[in-house]
Amino acid sequence: MKIVFLCGCLEPGRDGVGDYVRQLAMELLLQGHLATCVALNDPCIEQEVSTSLPLSAGALSLLRLPSAWSAIKRFRKARHWLAHFDPSWVSLQFVPYAFHAKGLPLFLLKHLHGIIQGRQVHLMVHESWIGAETGSSVKHRLLSVLQKAIIIRIIKGIHPAVIHTHLPFYSTHIAQLGWRVLPLPLFSNIPVVKRSNNMANAIFRVGIFSQADTSRPFLDFLIRLEESLALCNQVLQILLIGGNASKMRTLGDFIEEVDSLRNKVHYTGFLEPAQISEALQSCSLGLTPVPRHALGKSGSVAAFLSHGIPVAAPNVHNGYSANDIGFFSPNLCSFILLEPDLEHFRIITASLPEESEIKISTVAQAFLRDLYTQTI
Repeated sequence: MKIVFLCGCLEPGRDGVGDYVRQLAMELLLQGHLATCVALNDPCIEQEVSTSLPLSAGALSLLRLPSAWSAIKRFRKARHWLAHFDPSWVSLQFVPYAFHAKGLPLFLLKHLHGIIQGRQVHLMVHESWIGAETGSSVKHRLLSVLQKAIIIRIIKGIHPAVIHTHLPFYSTHIAQLGWRVLPLPLFSNIPVVKRSNNMANAIFRVGIFSQADTSRPFLDFLIRLEESLALCNQVLQILLIGGNASKMRTLGDFIEEVDSLRNKVHYTGFLEPAQISEALQSCSLGLTPVPRHALGKSGSVAAFLSHGIPVAAPNVHNGYSANDIGFFSPNLCSFILLEPDLEHFRIITASLPEESEIKISTVAQAFLRDLYTQTI
């Protein structure tokens, strides 16, 4: 297969979708396919950047076009790049804010027509439109209506043969408009580096990876977990992994304002991927601030699960049920801890599989299988 991925930005470590696209394209090359990536609206550069990432199976070529350029100039350059590469598939990795600063890419479809030129189209919906929950401001509700109209127009205009998304509620949004949406789980971008677990049985380590949250449900979960562990003669440790140093320190201070959690917080600071893998595996449990309905698009949650670590998710977004867990897979849903219930935690831990279904090679094969099914 020969495929080009279109996204907004490809600055490493600065754009989650860009990192996702680059990793998926690299995996496809390793599996014997041809792929290239184009950033159509990159805010992290001032001039065009064309690079190649060497791999054992060849090289992945990347084209980054600065957002400071006019849309006409950017899409003309992209069109020439595609004409030279001549892909059979064009994959649009869609996030409204990737193509317009205010999330309103009104003219994206017009420019895409010059790129697609009869090629088969894949659409990955990383985000649909913002919600319009009860109590939302007039501005918020108007933005929701406009984003929804833009997405409908884009889908009708590009006629995607395959539409994927990570989250069940995005799938529901689009399916209600009449299109079939297929699930594609998010893989972790932290490779697993196997290590032995030397953690003492008396220590129960909770890991919080890169995300700082000072919400009450987040703190309440830790308080109740510490109480349960104390009854079992286990000691709680809280490991703050990576993330912005200042924000993680603020989170640590917030946690340690509680008497029972004082002196329980530890920090890793910045870590390389292999060190992150070791830190994740040293944990008994991951804890995420991501709302339950959105877990399937969280890279930090995917990192814990791919390392065989169950995840606690205490936060529930307004308008969603406490049982709305953001995975298509019942298996992945079963590895999410909703309450600080140690017995349920032990059951989850005992049932974790040796091989993760969100391993990048497995996800890439599912991606290819869905596209091959629709190949004309």
